[in-house]
Amino acid sequence: MLDKRITIPTDQLVKCVLPMYAVTRSATWHARGTGFVIGRLDERSAVLVTAAHNLRGLESLLHLRPRSHGSTPDEFASRVDKTWRDLGIDLIFLLRGDEETVVATVVGDAQLLEHDLAIVHVTIPPDSRTRFDMALPVKLDPLLEPSTHVAAVGYAGLTATSTQDWDRGAFQATAKFPLESRDGRVLGTVAPTHGIHRGRAG
Repeated sequence: MLDKRITIPTDQLVKCVLPMYAVTRSATWHARGTGFVIGRLDERSAVLVTAAHNLRGLESLLHLRPRSHGSTPDEFASRVDKTWRDLGIDLIFLLRGDEETVVATVVGDAQLLEHDLAIVHVTIPPDSRTRFDMALPVKLDPLLEPSTHVAAVGYAGLTATSTQDWDRGAFQATAKFPLESRDGRVLGTVAPTHGIHRGRAG
């Protein structure tokens, strides 16, 4: 449910706030999070921001065994996360248009881990009837003063189910992404360190 104090019309908001999924080589869909369109390169290409942790820890989707035991000393252990490219995972966002919903595929990314922020470049099929025609005026400034009014918008109830019939080459995915929002004010801030929820109260 959208907060009544959100001033952007819902039919416009869903074109800028997009649900994110990871699709493995087995054609299985996994809900990941929310992305925000902040720049339109052209009608078929755009730049989004999302949480960096949505692009990380993807090995768990493939049920891979850890490369090192948890007790292995760091100097002997392999702690580096494999990227979505390494794992053969497609990262996608769903863009809702007036006539159809299309898949926007991630083709590049840059991650700012200190702020748990990722900037991604996505494209949609050239023959789709849906286009990128809106972007949010987002300020990427992590410093907010106490009592600043804020609105949190995203897909907290993001789900997906998928079925595969490899013999017939038939694949189906059903995604549910109810857009929700919360309205409030900043009570306090934390200084960024590394990763999410690892700051110091400030």
